[in-house]
Amino acid sequence: MVRVKILVDPTTRKMTYELEGRHDEILQLSNDAFTKLNRKIGDLSKSLEKTQIETKPSAVVTISVIQDFADLSEKRIQLGPAARKLSIRGTLGLILLCSKILGKETVTSKDIQEILIENGIPYSLTSSLARLSEMTRDGLVMRVGASTYKLSIFGESWIKDELEKIKGGESA
Repeated sequence: MVRVKILVDPTTRKMTYELEGRHDEILQLSNDAFTKLNRKIGDLSKSLEKTQIETKPSAVVTISVIQDFADLSEKRIQLGPAARKLSIRGTLGLILLCSKILGKETVTSKDIQEILIENGIPYSLTSSLARLSEMTRDGLVMRVGASTYKLSIFGESWIKDELEKIKGGESA
């Protein structure tokens, strides 16, 4: 089965899409299927242009959300006490979000493990990789290379919601 993942940057409304599936399945798609796909994506793009969404600048919103969970002042990720309330998936999402804020769009599993160790968080590499795999399957994270990950737009929204829940007194 071939799936189409459409990603929309909420600030620029720039759309990108990826085809997911086995290589042979993707190659079997007809030119007509690609034409229909491009037309539908074009229609979606036009509808997004018509939609007026009032948002704060993304970086300002993001920094205010994470300030209780991480300190990025030294250009490295220092997880705070509130971060310990997160699940392993939440912790991984927070690390990917912090990395993005620091200008590093992609992070290797080795980098993630080093951050966990530096912050005294006892998740094993095996456990972290298993959770990253789940998060990739769920569309929260994109695997962009061998052991290299990036937070998706959906993942960014998800982790911000998780952090807000904890700030509001709910557990993640």
